[in-house]
Amino acid sequence: MKKRLSIIMTSFIFIVLVIIVFYVMQLVYNINKTDEEKINIGQLPTVNSKEKLVSLLNKYSSGYNSQYGGVLTTVPEAGMSQKDVASESMDYSTTNIQVQGVDEADLVKTDGKYIYSISQNNLIITDVNPAASMNITTTLFKDEKVTPSEMMIDNNYLTVVCNSNSNNYYNNYDSMKSIMMPYYNLNITTIFVYDISDKNNIVKVKSVEIDGSYLTSRKIDNSVYVITNKYVYNNESEDIRPMYKIDGTQKIIDYDQIFYFPGTECNAYTMIGIIDLSNISNDIKVTSYLSSAQNVYMSLNNLYITAVTENHNQTFLIDNDYTNSTSIYKFSVKNNTTEFIAKSELKGTTLNQFSMDEYNGFFRVTLNNNTDNSLYILDNNMDIVGKITGIAKGEKIYSTRFIKDRAYVVTFKTMDPLFVIDVKDPTNPTILGELKIPGYSSYLHEYDENHIIGIGQDTTEINDKDEMGNIINTRYVTNGMKMAIFDVTDVNNPKEQFSTKIGNKSTYSDILYNHKALLFSKDKNLLALPVDIYNEDVSIQTSMLRSEETIAPSTSNRFQGLLVYNIDLENGFTEKGRITHYEENTSKYPYYSYDYLNNIKRGLFINNTLYTVSENKIKANDLNTLKEINSLYLK
Repeated sequence: MKKRLSIIMTSFIFIVLVIIVFYVMQLVYNINKTDEEKINIGQLPTVNSKEKLVSLLNKYSSGYNSQYGGVLTTVPEAGMSQKDVASESMDYSTTNIQVQGVDEADLVKTDGKYIYSISQNNLIITDVNPAASMNITTTLFKDEKVTPSEMMIDNNYLTVVCNSNSNNYYNNYDSMKSIMMPYYNLNITTIFVYDISDKNNIVKVKSVEIDGSYLTSRKIDNSVYVITNKYVYNNESEDIRPMYKIDGTQKIIDYDQIFYFPGTECNAYTMIGIIDLSNISNDIKVTSYLSSAQNVYMSLNNLYITAVTENHNQTFLIDNDYTNSTSIYKFSVKNNTTEFIAKSELKGTTLNQFSMDEYNGFFRVTLNNNTDNSLYILDNNMDIVGKITGIAKGEKIYSTRFIKDRAYVVTFKTMDPLFVIDVKDPTNPTILGELKIPGYSSYLHEYDENHIIGIGQDTTEINDKDEMGNIINTRYVTNGMKMAIFDVTDVNNPKEQFSTKIGNKSTYSDILYNHKALLFSKDKNLLALPVDIYNEDVSIQTSMLRSEETIAPSTSNRFQGLLVYNIDLENGFTEKGRITHYEENTSKYPYYSYDYLNNIKRGLFINNTLYTVSENKIKANDLNTLKEINSLYLK
């Protein structure tokens, strides 16, 4: 019996010792755990001291590494982000956004009664309903020292984001007044919030200044998220902590609040500011990360920010394209806060915000790399669960659109393959079909579940030959813009059901790079976009072309305005008419009389009236006949 008790006690002691050793080892492991390992469990380290910050900046400077700040110019579902502003019976268009419920700032907004537009460095609020009696009610920013860039509206508030370059920003911060001041990047993003509940008495209720140049912003319910990039010029004798102001009171983000991403060194801060419109008296929340945001995607629950790192350890590949990698940082967004969740690093670069998408808890992304274009699907922890690599090797991705269980990817070199990809099973994404046609789509827009609108450029493939007639090079020339409706009912055999061409080779539209320029309503069979048709003289063009290149004859030297189309699945695109803000006798004019103030920037509708907005005027036309109703100069 004693022997049995002795064995039991020995076993018990052994188990206790094993448990103690296990916990000691865990403790030692966590103490010695590197910053790189910590990031995998969602805990970002902070720089904690100026010495650490300088060390990280020096680490960046000593390598060939670099980060890109600012927007890689940027394609989306029509969103109805502020529909609740007017009565439910009011029918009006809103900014073309990527994610339903996540508003995006723009140059022009409407609430169904008023049009808010940025005009010649002012922000003008115009009562446009009814159209026959349009009038300006308020002009903002006449006395401000900043320039409005974009805005968002809701029931009670107008939030305006401005870019400024203020030499007075640090006037209360003595250490920044040194001789090094001219070398600091003093770009400041300024945000003003106005109470617009009474249009006759608009009041500024909040003023915010955040370090850095404005990158982008989003709005979910009453929360406005503003993201900036601030470059840091390392100087050990200066204070280089990020700063911001709230209603004139300066605040400094201390070292123990400056986060960094191990392994992604950078000489810039990414700043995320959050304004709570439900309690405007509250202080805003600003977080700072040692990084440089490139592209941003936001869902209702999460924020994704990409940063590019040049991979200088590898040989550069075809078309002088670098082999880059992209770090994607995921943050949760709730209760007016952002919290880092996880990071993933993938080979290649994202084209724009529409390279990314979140659906059913999975994150999908396409990456551009001339040798290995790819699509990845990641889980909640940003771990890869499925992928396709080697998409159209030797070509570049020109557009991506995720729509529920499908992804549509356009690549291009001299021809345009449209890929239809099944992403229903996150672990096994599969290319279903491919369509090759001349040209490319830089913007993809959903018409319905089986039809996709593509807007881009029409091109002609050119074969250069040597004296013996051998093909030595294949290239392309642009022939103007092109719109198409793709039928993807048979996912294995997508078809170009309809197409139409716009202008000649110099034709341009903001829609090629900015999804917010599109006005589309399936219910109204309406598609409209601002265009700049510039037909150069044929004789001049011909002398510049090779023998096999041709250009269509010009019918006019130039047109700038809104092209309005009827769109349906029976007739495709039917041009309904054109609206210009140039006077009738100058709507066809030579290039040297170009006046950007009359360039139409946006089209929108309220009920059955189509409004066009330039910096010079607002024009109202009947939506059915396009007959002009009224025109108002913005002075």
